[in-house]
Amino acid sequence: MANPQVIKIQRVLLTGCVASITVLGAWYGAGLKTNQELKQRQSADDIESQRLAQLLQLKRDLEADRQSLEKRIADLDKKRASANTSISGG
Repeated sequence: MANPQVIKIQRVLLTGCVASITVLGAWYGAGLKTNQELKQRQSADDIESQRLAQLLQLKRDLEADRQSLEKRIADLDKKRASANTSISGG
């Protein structure tokens, strides 16, 4: 039979090793989870940035269309006014 003192030391050593492995595994797992969450957050931020850029470009395009349409309406109003003036003056 083994010495009881040796068995006690082996038991304490085994318990310490299991506890340290468990702690290190939990710490490593938490680090992996944190990194994964950061990547997901960055990905979401990138998607939001791209969507914002698309919306701003759409806004610029719509403003350009609006200005073009307003100019065409103003030109038509001028033509209508000059046509009415020439009809009533002639």
